[in-house]
Amino acid sequence: MRLLADENIPLEIVESIKENGIKIARVDEIKNGLDNENIIKICLNYECILITFNKQIAENALKNKIKGIVLLDFKPYSLDFIEKRIKKIFKIDLEKKMIIIKEDRIIKYDIL
Repeated sequence: MRLLADENIPLEIVESIKENGIKIARVDEIKNGLDNENIIKICLNYECILITFNKQIAENALKNKIKGIVLLDFKPYSLDFIEKRIKKIFKIDLEKKMIIIKEDRIIKYDIL
């Protein structure tokens, strides 16, 4: 599983995920200032699962049928709060899924 974190995911969170042995890169590690269309192209070309707080890019990614999408749909109270919410998804098969992480629940949809 390869993950691509949007630039709105804090770098500290990405580094923590890497330390847990998960393959993840943040968009700005590839190139700064990429627009949504190019982020989606990267996901398609490298078969990455996108993690983002951005609903618009998540919707566009869904239309383009990327490998998987994780939308963080909660207020980012702290780095610890974000990290705890994200780590809950690593027990879930993320491929061909749209995962929406809310403050109090995780919603899963199949991508057709």
